[in-house]
Amino acid sequence: MRHVGLLIILVIFTILTVYNSVRLPIGEADDETDHYQYHRFVAQTGHPPLTETERREAGFKGGLAPLYYWLTAWPIALVGEDSLPDIRRVDARPERHIPTDGLGINHVLHTLDEAWPWRGQVLAWHLVRLLSLPMAWVTIIATYALAYRLRPDTPTVALGAAALVAFLPRFVISSAVINDDNLVFALTALLLLVQVIILQRDQPPTPKIMALLGALFGLTLVTKYFSLILIPEILFTLWFAFHKKPPVPSPWPPAYAILAFLTALFLTAGLWFSFIILRFNRIDELGLIPGLAASLGEPQITEGLVGLLSGQSVRPVAATYTLPAWFGLLFRSFWFEYGWMRVFAPIWVYALFAIFSLIAIVGLIHKNWFYSNDSASNNHQLNSTPRRSQRIIDALLLLHLSLFLVVVLARYILSATIDTGQGRHLFPALPVIAYYGSVGLHHLFSYSVGRRAYLKPIFWPIVGGLLVIIFFVAPALISLQPANFILPKYETLPVTTASVQPPTSQRFDLELADGLAFLGFEVEPTVSAGEALPVSLYWRAEKEAQQDYFVSVCLHDDQVRPVGCWRGQFADGRYPTRAWEAGDTLIDTVFIPIPVCYRLTPVSYTLHLDVWPLEPTSPTPIPTGSPVLSQTFSEPQITITPTDSLLTNQPQTIDLWWADQRLTTPTDVNLGQTLNVITYATDQTDPPIFQSADHTWPPLSQFKTPLNLPCDDGPAHFAQLSHFVVSPTLANGTYQSTVNSSLPPITVSNRDRVFAPITSTLTFSQTLTPLQIQLPNSDPIALSPTPQLPNSINSPTLQLPITIRWQARRWMADPLVIALKLLDKDFNVGGERVATLGDRYPNVLWVPGEVVEETYPLRLNPDAPPGLYRLEVSLLHQDESLPDGYEILPPMDETGSLGNALYPLTIRLLDPTHDAAPANPFKAQIGEAIALTGFEVNPNFSDSPKTVSLALYWQSTAKIDTDYTVFTQLIGPDGQVWAQWDNPPQAGRYPTTVWSEQDRVVDRYQLTLRDGAPSGDYRLLIGMYDPASGERLPAMVDGQPQPDNAVELITLSLMP
Repeated sequence: MRHVGLLIILVIFTILTVYNSVRLPIGEADDETDHYQYHRFVAQTGHPPLTETERREAGFKGGLAPLYYWLTAWPIALVGEDSLPDIRRVDARPERHIPTDGLGINHVLHTLDEAWPWRGQVLAWHLVRLLSLPMAWVTIIATYALAYRLRPDTPTVALGAAALVAFLPRFVISSAVINDDNLVFALTALLLLVQVIILQRDQPPTPKIMALLGALFGLTLVTKYFSLILIPEILFTLWFAFHKKPPVPSPWPPAYAILAFLTALFLTAGLWFSFIILRFNRIDELGLIPGLAASLGEPQITEGLVGLLSGQSVRPVAATYTLPAWFGLLFRSFWFEYGWMRVFAPIWVYALFAIFSLIAIVGLIHKNWFYSNDSASNNHQLNSTPRRSQRIIDALLLLHLSLFLVVVLARYILSATIDTGQGRHLFPALPVIAYYGSVGLHHLFSYSVGRRAYLKPIFWPIVGGLLVIIFFVAPALISLQPANFILPKYETLPVTTASVQPPTSQRFDLELADGLAFLGFEVEPTVSAGEALPVSLYWRAEKEAQQDYFVSVCLHDDQVRPVGCWRGQFADGRYPTRAWEAGDTLIDTVFIPIPVCYRLTPVSYTLHLDVWPLEPTSPTPIPTGSPVLSQTFSEPQITITPTDSLLTNQPQTIDLWWADQRLTTPTDVNLGQTLNVITYATDQTDPPIFQSADHTWPPLSQFKTPLNLPCDDGPAHFAQLSHFVVSPTLANGTYQSTVNSSLPPITVSNRDRVFAPITSTLTFSQTLTPLQIQLPNSDPIALSPTPQLPNSINSPTLQLPITIRWQARRWMADPLVIALKLLDKDFNVGGERVATLGDRYPNVLWVPGEVVEETYPLRLNPDAPPGLYRLEVSLLHQDESLPDGYEILPPMDETGSLGNALYPLTIRLLDPTHDAAPANPFKAQIGEAIALTGFEVNPNFSDSPKTVSLALYWQSTAKIDTDYTVFTQLIGPDGQVWAQWDNPPQAGRYPTTVWSEQDRVVDRYQLTLRDGAPSGDYRLLIGMYDPASGERLPAMVDGQPQPDNAVELITLSLMP
């Protein structure tokens, strides 16, 4: 029972971890969706990715070490890797950005499918999460055992170290989710424990324990490749382990133990590392070190090493963290963070943790500095292990911690992005941190320190315990309540793929559009005046919707007069129909605000439902045409009871409602949400408006509704209802009612957008207008159907960034794909880029009239020959139901269709030697406006066929109005033409009529000698002629006309 304290810690830790595993939203922990994609690949194939293609199939983490996934993929295979419901990864469908307008931090669209009882992939996800728990147990137990071996006379140090690990909020969260870190934490802790055991023993290590050390190190390596940084630590341990002077000779030669270590290491990790290095190395492409690093499948490390070794900047453009800011991020995320570094606790939580850390550090410093010469304070060390061994072990622990600190700092140097500041990257050193933290706390609050400080010894440990509770336990437990800081960041949409039906008496099947139906509703039969009546509407999608709709739900009296209404978009704007997926059932609960009335005539009311299509070209919600669904429900009859108590001491003049809340405090609202204002007025006054410092928020003009509640307090038409919808054009800011200052301020949090009047007639299928195109270092060019030459000429590069400014003309339901190609005169592709339109701001979020600028890094073909290329811009809608799998959005203007693509620009790609001087300067004048400035020639007469590679360097002196053809000839010793090649410059890709004044052109040819060419001297002749007449242009060299208007460049010798 001496370890009962550890058992209690494990039980509490298990409760906290399981609770968080169940409560934390799935897919939102750091890298969790990427890990699960890897799991699904292993569950489906039975093996880790073995090729580059399989790495891509396994996702972003497809190149990671495989052990964790091998061990934990079986629940997915058991449930079925394709079993439904699936997880709605936001990055899998651009439409999943619609509920948050692309501003959400969520990586998964959370729905009712994630609720208990779990099914399909949700069940598999939770089962894989639970497998992290035993790994965390191993980490805690190994930390306890490590501290216990080092301080056997003070078991509270071991308990303290275990508790610091077990109740560290970020460690609990890691242990509650899917992450390969959990296995490496456990293996690293065991590896460190075994090293301490080896160093504590008087004898050199036996082959058995060395085999265990090698196996643990190997397993650590095939769990996380970054564990390679432990090599110095392993060498440190081996050096001191085999340089001991044992009291009695060891029965085993050291070579046996080393062989056991290497054998176990090779069997656990060597085989796998040999495979991935042979299969995935890129040494030929990147060089030795980056090429080997590429085998590990970590692009960030590979790219950083390439930049570091090449002397280039290794910081990405997005690197904005200074070292102090980055360190603050590292500290906070060490204690608590969630959601891919997007969810943190309030600053006061970290302040408490900082004070706790400072207390532990002060205790550790006090022990080592002020008590280093106190024999009493060192007795327990001398009794537990020889002093030299203790110093070696301390050096080992500090080396272990330092190695991970170096890795974290190196990641910052290579890429100072937010993900490099994750405190969990220090968790492999958590046993060391926890051990020294516990030593510092134990020492500071020990009886001996209390006596030295003239404190009552009996109270000092109690004070220490209270401080630990205040500065560690309390903030830890507060942070580990997901409802406090995490769950409010993630909304759950009222959507499910399960079969759900409303009550039988209110069950219907009313179609509102192709594949969309109203299934029924659920409502309470009684509501009090001054309250909101909840009505749950059931909708079903068998197909994806192509536009949005507007819903109105009203309570009508027997004269079809409204007494209360709710109007807005589905799920209060969070889930408009364009976001619906086939198989969705939406349970949309709306709230009909009822006016206040203290004396009410008893009357029964019925529900009336209207659904309008929204105008697709309007940026604001404007219902258009007739309702696609209009239905009055005779049952149930709903009764309104009088307001049972005074709401205020003043006469009721106005109510502001949002959902089921009568707002009395400042409130934030987002895109699509609806506010309802009830104005208690007998006349038909204008509805109220809300005003910010610079903008006005008017109500929906179509719906100014008099309410006819038969209230004895006033006339029949004693109230009016107005609706305020947060539209995309509504500017951010705080809005206050201009009618009644008692209403609370409303803060609108919208995406910042840029709008402009729609004037251009050039469109893609009346959906999108390409306004401008811009190349690097050039001004924007207004787009037109006629190709234009850019003002600047682009130099050869691996990528050509092309910026296009789009304007949306209507709401879009389908994500589009943009295809950019550079095509020469023969439609050969010189560069290409295919991407989802909008990328992280997909086109389904674009608002009519909005101007969006997007840059596409067009990848150039490194083998693309120089010349003119037309830029082809096309938009496609991918649809597997279509014969080709896609449909093209044709460009058009006021004249009609312009084909399948737009060709707005002609781009010139330059020869790689365009700016270099020719190897052989040579001056010749061809005609009046063309000069030859030099050439390069490379004969290859040793192989068959025999060839001559020729590059001509032209320069124009004036604009040319005729397309000339270049001729190149090899004249043999017999005066015959043995090789010839004629074509316009650059094989016709850059004809002379497009040459500008003082233009330079590198023109390449390859001449092949015909079979039977005699040995001897061959004259290389060049010139130009008019292909229409065949007449050669006059050729002059040093002012002298050349025979046959052909310039002789050089004489080449063909040996027998």
